[in-house]
Amino acid sequence: MYLCLETATRNCSVALIKDNVLVDLFERTETEFVHAEALHQMMKDLLDRNNLKPSDLSGIAVGIGPGSYTGLRIGVTAAKGLAYALNIGLVTITTGELLVNSAGNYSEGTPVALIDARRNDAYVYSNGSWSFATLNEEWRANLGIEEAIFVGDAAFKVIDFKWKEDQVKAISPSAQHFIGLLPNSSAKFEEHMAQIEPFYMKEFVPTESKKNTLNG
Repeated sequence: MYLCLETATRNCSVALIKDNVLVDLFERTETEFVHAEALHQMMKDLLDRNNLKPSDLSGIAVGIGPGSYTGLRIGVTAAKGLAYALNIGLVTITTGELLVNSAGNYSEGTPVALIDARRNDAYVYSNGSWSFATLNEEWRANLGIEEAIFVGDAAFKVIDFKWKEDQVKAISPSAQHFIGLLPNSSAKFEEHMAQIEPFYMKEFVPTESKKNTLNG
């Protein structure tokens, strides 16, 4: 039994998957990120309502991004801590791969994962490669895909310039998208797993507050 976490976007998502079949799913999507206060309680509630204990888990899986810096840090840290404490395997998969996997039921078209990066920008994953792009007509023309299936929380950004053959699916990254991607055999926590970090793509540059905290 795998406990799967996906925290790259505002959809805070946890799932239980056994033999690559979904057992249960718990998700919260808010206008603001709720991961810090919600994720650990969601994991506990999911286990409780399935009468499971942490020791019943054989592995942890987590989406490593790209996406929200804070959301990813919370999810990856939780996954590493659980895997280490339980001495079970840790599976990491990029959020783009999870989204492309979610589009597997559509027989025609090439899945293109679009993860919101603010304004008209997005992290783009298709045909096994990543890029960071400003989404516009020129970008679509140079995409090199005749018929695209756009998925992800930034897919709505292509509505005004998508090609006639394109499809836009309102699919956000979710822990259930690990189905079909998890190894059947369980493993133990290994030393290298402690070094796993989120896949940010862009360097995090903090900004200095313009407010004088001493003088109000």
